Amino acid sequence: TNPRFLECQILVQVLPGQKPDIQKAWRLLDEFVKLYPPNQREFWRREGQLFVAMTLARAGLPDSARAVALRSRADATVDPGRELVYIEAMLRNLLGDRDEALRLVGTYLAANAQDRATLAKDETWWWQGLRDDPRFKALVGISN
Repeated sequence: TNPRFLECQILVQVLPGQKPDIQKAWRLLDEFVKLYPPNQREFWRREGQLFVAMTLARAGLPDSARAVALRSRADATVDPGRELVYIEAMLRNLLGDRDEALRLVGTYLAANAQDRATLAKDETWWWQGLRDDPRFKALVGISN
């Protein structure tokens, strides 16, 4: 009955070394969204879709992952904190879409400048490869 538990089950499939189960990810997403009040479902559906898109990417379906990412975008009325932008940036990095990932990181930081230092220190696998890009370093304020 806890939506975060279902979200974690979706995210497990995104982890390196895990075998993605796309049907299960979509099923979990449906269950996940239903656990939120109706006025919150639009945001959580889109967030969950981005995690399913990561599952698609891990399953070797990059075009499908990109299509789901585009469907998951939302304006500030649905995503005022731009969290969806942040998650899509991680997805785009996973897909190797470096330019788009950097554009999205810039959009996120424009709305969340207070997160610049935290992102600069984030060495998780989500940002692997992107962290070495001089444009990423400039965005987060890492000096060369």
